[in-house]
Amino acid sequence: MKILRMSLVIALSLAAFVVQAQDDKQRYRTGQFKVGDRVLADAIGLGAPDSCTVIGTTELTGSFMPGYTNQLLLRCDHKAWSSVAATADRVKPGGEANVVANGSAAAQQPPAGSNAYGTRNPRTCEAFNGSSISPAQAAQLVTCSHEKISGGQIYLVDDVKVTSISTGHYDPRTQTGFTNMDTSLPPKEIEGSLVQSICGPVDAKFDSPYNNYGKNCNRINQKHAKGYCFKQRTGAWSCSMSDVMVSTEDKQYRVGPPH
Repeated sequence: MKILRMSLVIALSLAAFVVQAQDDKQRYRTGQFKVGDRVLADAIGLGAPDSCTVIGTTELTGSFMPGYTNQLLLRCDHKAWSSVAATADRVKPGGEANVVANGSAAAQQPPAGSNAYGTRNPRTCEAFNGSSISPAQAAQLVTCSHEKISGGQIYLVDDVKVTSISTGHYDPRTQTGFTNMDTSLPPKEIEGSLVQSICGPVDAKFDSPYNNYGKNCNRINQKHAKGYCFKQRTGAWSCSMSDVMVSTEDKQYRVGPPH
């Protein structure tokens, strides 16, 4: 029995030695990758690497391979990977300059004249008091009604199109949102489309796991938006519309801000 146990211990030790030898061969040593390095990472081993920036490392300590890196923490350009094993089969140098060393990390902040979200500021509209309203005028008012900064996020819309306007009916028992409406005039029903972007503040610190530069927005393609234009008691028109049945395919997460 003792001989059997000894043989088992020797076999396990040899297996561990082989595994460690294999890891030694493909695992990167501490310092081979630095914060700001550009890499090609295949985090889940599908053979489709993405270009990424290293924002941190976790090192192996203690008795198991001290002096080697366990994982690289990443901000990738196209995929939502956050880390990758620091082995040659998962990550390789990207052939690009370190973004911290060459100063480009500092440049990846919201552009001058914009805001904390790296976007343009919300648009505003002058009051429109005409007796009727055209699709183009309605689209402009829809834009201004949607764009705002609220709850630490900025809401912007682009490609707003109003494709139809028709006289509607107002039922105060079932319809809401007609603030300050002139109830002597029926509202206009409108249909069209828009693309809405919802963006959080930019954190472009490359040593932070919350780095979201170029990925601080969600985008919703509202292809079948519906809503209303109505006259306020001041005489000015107010318009708004949205698509309440947006498909999963028309939602994008962690994308760059609108241009």
